[in-house]
Amino acid sequence: MTYNKAMNKEWQPKLFWSLAMSVIVVFILVVAFGGLKRVAIPEIKIEKKVFLGQCEFKVTLAQTTQEQARGLMDIKNLASDQALVFPFDKSDIKTFWMKNMLIPIDLIWLNESKVIGWEENMLPDNGERIYQSPSPANLVVEAAAGAVKRCKIELNIGIRF
Repeated sequence: MTYNKAMNKEWQPKLFWSLAMSVIVVFILVVAFGGLKRVAIPEIKIEKKVFLGQCEFKVTLAQTTQEQARGLMDIKNLASDQALVFPFDKSDIKTFWMKNMLIPIDLIWLNESKVIGWEENMLPDNGERIYQSPSPANLVVEAAAGAVKRCKIELNIGIRF
């Protein structure tokens, strides 16, 4: 096939629209499938109040597997009187990590409503560090960093709902 000017003029509009549509389709796919990620920041929904140490916390209960897996991920702010409580049916060794966390937290391990241990000022990371309860636990509290000291948390103190 040889090049001629008539054929070039005939294909120019088709080529332009094909390229334009390709760019539009690629843009839509990038936006639709996360190339430009939009992360919705969840809100903490207060469900009840609990007393732990010398503090009263407004808490949300993470009861479902999905809620427990999510924890405080993507939360940008956590008031000093807010916490997330993880109730478990069975007492056993619990493990937590700080993957996708945006804020430092304190983690308080409880069993049968009594404090059995804690981790202070856990810093966000990519899940490199795993935190494990010191003994079987059936309740875990995630609170803003500094809560353990501020509330004077000690071993064997109880949580009151």
